[in-house]
Amino acid sequence: MKRIVFVVGLLLIAQLGFAQSPTVGGVVNGASYALAGLPNSGIGQGSIFIIFGTNMGPAALAGAPRLPLELTLAGTSVNVTTSTNSVVAPIIYTSAGQVAAVMPSNAGLGPATVTVTYNGRTSGAFSIQVVDRSFGFFTINQQGSGSAIILDGDFRQINLLNAAAPNQTVAAFGTGLGRLPSGSDAEAPPQVNLNVPAEVYVGNRRATVVYTGRTGGFVGLDQINFQIPAGVEGCNVPLVVRVGSTVSNFAAIPVSSSGPCSDQNGLSSAALALLNSTGSLRVGTVSLSRNTSQITLPPPLPSQTTTSETGSASFMRFNRDALVGSLSGLNQAIVGSCAVFQFSGQNSTPSVPTFTALDAGTAINVSGPNGNRTLSKGTGGFYSGTLSSQGQPAFLGTGTFSASGTGGVDVGAFQANITGVAVTWTNADSISTVARSQDLNIRWSGGGSGFVTISGTSLGSLAENPVGAGFICVAPANAGQFTVPSYVLQALPPSPSGGGQFAIPSGFLFVGGQSINNFSAQGLDQAMIVYSDSTGKSVTFQ
Repeated sequence: MKRIVFVVGLLLIAQLGFAQSPTVGGVVNGASYALAGLPNSGIGQGSIFIIFGTNMGPAALAGAPRLPLELTLAGTSVNVTTSTNSVVAPIIYTSAGQVAAVMPSNAGLGPATVTVTYNGRTSGAFSIQVVDRSFGFFTINQQGSGSAIILDGDFRQINLLNAAAPNQTVAAFGTGLGRLPSGSDAEAPPQVNLNVPAEVYVGNRRATVVYTGRTGGFVGLDQINFQIPAGVEGCNVPLVVRVGSTVSNFAAIPVSSSGPCSDQNGLSSAALALLNSTGSLRVGTVSLSRNTSQITLPPPLPSQTTTSETGSASFMRFNRDALVGSLSGLNQAIVGSCAVFQFSGQNSTPSVPTFTALDAGTAINVSGPNGNRTLSKGTGGFYSGTLSSQGQPAFLGTGTFSASGTGGVDVGAFQANITGVAVTWTNADSISTVARSQDLNIRWSGGGSGFVTISGTSLGSLAENPVGAGFICVAPANAGQFTVPSYVLQALPPSPSGGGQFAIPSGFLFVGGQSINNFSAQGLDQAMIVYSDSTGKSVTFQ
């Protein structure tokens, strides 16, 4: 019996020792959080990067107590090894699940591995790519999306309730502009102009860049000073930087020539004024959507065309800090611009601000020329339903559609009407391969006085939980055409090659019409009904 207890004790000690060894599960740019496998996921020399894992440091976060930064902090050290050298990264903070460090400026370029050592135990090697530059914007939500951290000349933060103005010069902050020309990455340098040839785009218009370099007095922190182009206004104006062929994360900057910002396809200035005065905003949205996809498969498999029609509704209350801190608005891009988002696995929906669900009743009724449908109540203030399945007669199309509800605890009875809109993608047949280094022109007819959305997605691999990126552009329907800029397409990963005759398409491109109407309901500060009808096809992004 004593022998059995002794053996069991040894096994338990071994298991405890193994459980306490550090593990590294991910390494990302400290500002953009670009996922591994995306074109901008490399870690730039001299940039702040974050390591995610387990058992990498103490349970409570320990920050650097002073400058210069230490190479070992609270028992944690980080090594970066390339084919040319092995360097130790200065640590900004450490904890069991997350470590922030600065990539040494003298780290070798190319494929590298990161290991974390904590209290004498070293993790397995995690593969990364060290590059000379890969800039990422810091954002207010600290997730690499939504409003960028931007200051005006008076050091006031630009946000949803304090919009920048056209022609104003502002400073956006991030990391990844490149190595220090001299000095130590562990020490806070004076302001160092790195003279990086960065292209800054604000709402698809190129801005005049004034400064690209380190922020004086901060380790690894970069800033780009630029002048906001004239003719760009909105709450959710996309902001992006391209250096060479590497594109940053897409952030947002609110811009207004007078008063609160507003978007044609999003929040109004009146709603934002109310948010500022009351501290909260109650928003309702009803969406009716038809999507037709053509999937081209390798011979001898036939091409497939599928059509789905769905309806959804959401009723939410946002508080001021959550909405300002998470996104610049509730839409993805202002009219006349494009935005990019990243995704992992099957979740390709951009994040939304934290909200409180509002009850609008047990169901939402939808009626049109082809009958009636019901959107059933789910959780979190959401309602959804299938309007028509593959093989069934179409429900959506031309004519007027109505969504109505009898009301609930938070939202009163309402009726919202909208007219169906159709767009024909006229140059669809000529696009099967998309060169990511070139602009892409899309042409269409129809759409009336509404909008046209151009969207696409690309997977970096066909793994079980693939990483990818998608974009959406919005244009006035009466324009008849829109050019998707190359810097938008370069943010997407190229389509995987190979796969044989059973290869699964990994790239898609969609063009569709969209119309929006506002409606009123007791308990809501802004409410809109959206109708969209898009047609898409599988494409190869090169």
